[in-house]
Amino acid sequence: MTASSQTSPVAPPPEPPAQLVPLPEAFRATAATMTPPAAPAPTTSVVAPVSPDVPDRLRARAPEPDGPECFTCGTDQSLLYPDPRGRRYDSGAAVLYCGTHVPDAPPVQAAAKVMNAAMENGSATPCELAQAEHDAGILFDPQGAQDIADSARIQAYLEFADELGSLRQDVAALSHFKAQLDGIRSALAGRPDNDLVFVREVLAAADPKAPFGAPLPVTWDGIVMGPSGDTDGENTLVPLTTSHGGPAALVLDTEQRLALGGWLLAHAHTGCPTPGCGIDAATVDEADPTMWGWILVQVAGTDTPARWYCTPWCASGAITAAGAELAAADQADAVDPDEQAPAPAAPAAEDDPEAPADAVDSESHCVRCGCTDSRACPGGCHWVANRRDVPLCSACATPAELAVSGGAL
Repeated sequence: MTASSQTSPVAPPPEPPAQLVPLPEAFRATAATMTPPAAPAPTTSVVAPVSPDVPDRLRARAPEPDGPECFTCGTDQSLLYPDPRGRRYDSGAAVLYCGTHVPDAPPVQAAAKVMNAAMENGSATPCELAQAEHDAGILFDPQGAQDIADSARIQAYLEFADELGSLRQDVAALSHFKAQLDGIRSALAGRPDNDLVFVREVLAAADPKAPFGAPLPVTWDGIVMGPSGDTDGENTLVPLTTSHGGPAALVLDTEQRLALGGWLLAHAHTGCPTPGCGIDAATVDEADPTMWGWILVQVAGTDTPARWYCTPWCASGAITAAGAELAAADQADAVDPDEQAPAPAAPAAEDDPEAPADAVDSESHCVRCGCTDSRACPGGCHWVANRRDVPLCSACATPAELAVSGGAL
């Protein structure tokens, strides 16, 4: 045997050529230069052996990491602590946690730590150890657990009751709206599309039990649109909102606006926080610089002395209040015979030849205007009964007095 025969293996006999489908000439050169793909390497699965020292209940059902890391977040840059429950990987390595994700210890281990700490502090009797566990909250307290359960049940009941009440209100509101819609549809059923319907018909169909028409419940929007003064006879608009959220407006002419302003001054202006506002003029010196710009008010016909007021608002309020008092006094005097001014003298009999001889003594005179049966007010009038039983004609009587009288004398 030669050296050449030792280094050169004997070549196997050539295999018969495979039967191939003839390729076009253009693909033969490319196919000749192509190399067959390499065969994939066989895959091997490596399974770590299970340590017999790891009980099945303590096995971590997760692959073991390559190095120490937190079981929850995977960090390896902080201190790691073993699982308080004693869990281990299949290899027997302890499951580790960082300080943020360390789970709570099981009750047995917690109780053992509490008992150990109590024994180190001198506790030796069973009662002392049990008391230490009770103080740590480890011992089961049936009454405490029942109280917690009862409290949770009551809280849940109250929450469900509130939710149920809210749902009932929603159902009631939806039912009311549905009844209104059904009523309007019933009232419009059978009418042509060009039919005219009165507002009162729609309101009555929407809610037959609710009153409709005047007076209209409204809320003031806090805005008053006064006249601009560009033209004569401008009205004042007071924007309002109805109880159903619709827009409305109170339209006032000049007389009504002044009457409303006076009423507001008399009722809304109840006092001024400025010291000295409304002080008697006799008690202050007009030359005092602190009184400059103030307004002196004295209402004729009243016993109130002259007083100083700090602003036009306060002065107007005082004037309006005094006017309201005078009007109330005049109205009270109109029905009080002891407070009446003497009636105007009747014309002498000789001046009126057509008057009967006893006309001056027999005729009654209205306590306010002096009219009589033979000399009535322009447009006519009649006597009105009143509580004081004094002569009072219908032209001078107030609406309240007319309502009380119930008719004429």
